[in-house]
Amino acid sequence: MMFYKQRGDMSITQIILLFVFVAFATVMIMRLLPVYMDNGVVKKALVSFKDIPEMDTKRDSDIHKLLLRYLSLQRVEIFTRETIKEHVDIQRFDDGLEITVTYQTVVPFAANVFLLVKFENSIELP
Repeated sequence: MMFYKQRGDMSITQIILLFVFVAFATVMIMRLLPVYMDNGVVKKALVSFKDIPEMDTKRDSDIHKLLLRYLSLQRVEIFTRETIKEHVDIQRFDDGLEITVTYQTVVPFAANVFLLVKFENSIELP
């Protein structure tokens, strides 16, 4: 009886498929990483609102300006003065307020293929 030793060699087809998969994943990460980093800045901006005294007494326009100022200092240009009102929802309650930032970003992937990424960040302030 003869035993065959299994070899761990990869065929050229497997190597090409592995290369294609690694290239696809690398391009995907390179395209999406900046978008998620910008969203992290939006989250930090909302958390920083907890440190501002009497935030619940500020007008909506003042909250919009604070958010735009924070984002511009971090060099994140997701919103403009004209578009921020449609992306930031401010709900006031008797014991505080809730700020919700909802937006989507279209990221070009390759040729005519695009990725749509939707974000929703929310914070409740006393």
